[in-house]
Amino acid sequence: MMRRALGIALIAFGVFLISFAALLKFYAAPKLVTAPKNYYSKSTLQAENATYFDARALQPRTGVTLTTTITTRGDVRAAKDDMVVYDTFVVVEDLANQGTVDFRSLRTGINRTDFTILRCCTPQDSSHRPGGRLNWPIGGIEKTTYRIFDPVTRLDWPAVYSGEAEVNGVKTYRFVMRITDTPLLQMPGLPGGMFGLGEGSVTANRVYRSENTYYVDPRSGIIVNQEQKTQTTLRTLDGRGQLVVADMNLKSAPTTRQEAVDRANSTAREISMVKTVGPLLLLLVGVAALAGGLLLAAGPRGTRRRRIDDVDTAKAAPAR
Repeated sequence: MMRRALGIALIAFGVFLISFAALLKFYAAPKLVTAPKNYYSKSTLQAENATYFDARALQPRTGVTLTTTITTRGDVRAAKDDMVVYDTFVVVEDLANQGTVDFRSLRTGINRTDFTILRCCTPQDSSHRPGGRLNWPIGGIEKTTYRIFDPVTRLDWPAVYSGEAEVNGVKTYRFVMRITDTPLLQMPGLPGGMFGLGEGSVTANRVYRSENTYYVDPRSGIIVNQEQKTQTTLRTLDGRGQLVVADMNLKSAPTTRQEAVDRANSTAREISMVKTVGPLLLLLVGVAALAGGLLLAAGPRGTRRRRIDDVDTAKAAPAR
């Protein structure tokens, strides 16, 4: 009886583990592998031999080193079950001349599972219109084209898969996003002398273009390296004058690449544990427990056969 009871208990335990493995794989994992509400990251890109127009000194500077710092943090209070809210700050600095070349901030609502842009925060802000992704999805990156949101133009652009590359020992997928000439804003009252047009003021459009290359860890969706060849110009409305206000080739700093690689490896292990390793271990242990329980509950065949034979013999024996 004890043997049979133990077998039934193992059967129940095995069925539970198998059911839990399926629950973890197909239901819990998609909900656990999501963008965190309290996300925080800080990355640095550097551009050597860059050119920009110093608005304070009203003169161009060439051959300088520019540093871009990108800081993103999640607003936990503003987050919801299916949406996180991230604040991103981008600062471009000329550290040698102690000047800030550019500063941008962006507040974005994001779907927690696929990183698509959602409406949130300020309806008047065009950057919050639905469409495009702020980043690649978490895990399961495919060799295809993704539409990625660009914080400068506040539009989504196609990022085309263009092969594999190794970054600090990690195999990555390379995606290239080309941003064509895009007017950012119209600037009236600029001195005509800036464009070689003599005295008087002119109105010009600030036009931006860029070629961005992203090296994405396919296991986690984390960008471990990136390059941005960008150019910003001022163009008069009549087309007679043009001035390059920024021309730089930004690349991830070595420390940023290594930190991103470490974060990608750590995240990939966590994803694998939830989506693959955990369910597989539960399944194997569950199957073993179920098989053992069935054997115990059935009991040894030889013992059962001998008991039946003993009963038959006792019935057949003559009474004394």
